[in-house]
Amino acid sequence: MISIRRVDTADPIVRHGIDLMISECFVPSDWTDLKLPRVRRDYGAWWVAYVDKKPVGFVSVVGASKVPNAGYLHLVGVVPSARGHGLQKRMTKKVEEYAREKGWKRVVSDTVNTNVASMRSFIACGFRPFTPDEKWAATYAVYWTKSL
Repeated sequence: MISIRRVDTADPIVRHGIDLMISECFVPSDWTDLKLPRVRRDYGAWWVAYVDKKPVGFVSVVGASKVPNAGYLHLVGVVPSARGHGLQKRMTKKVEEYAREKGWKRVVSDTVNTNVASMRSFIACGFRPFTPDEKWAATYAVYWTKSL
């Protein structure tokens, strides 16, 4: 059984679970010379996906600082053993629901230009590549936007 629940990252057990998933999702060898994503668990809204009560994925969103009236999908990951079942898409929908509740007009994000799986997931969720007025990620990033 799959469930996706909003979580409180002030809870040390939740933080530890997210840290474990991040270390499993973002393996340094996958990033070669790229830096691992900077993780801020102390702000924004977070959700965790569970399969049979085991945490297998996470997503976070914050107000976008570089794009007006938008949410920034800050970080999303699904552990390798749970990939291929649409969890990233389902978690992205939670972010979109939250963004609508906040009154934001769109959601933006970025991916590493080699992360084909995430790019395909964004496209399947209705996101499109765009060029922001002010870039916030590395030169090898692809920027994504979806109007709500």
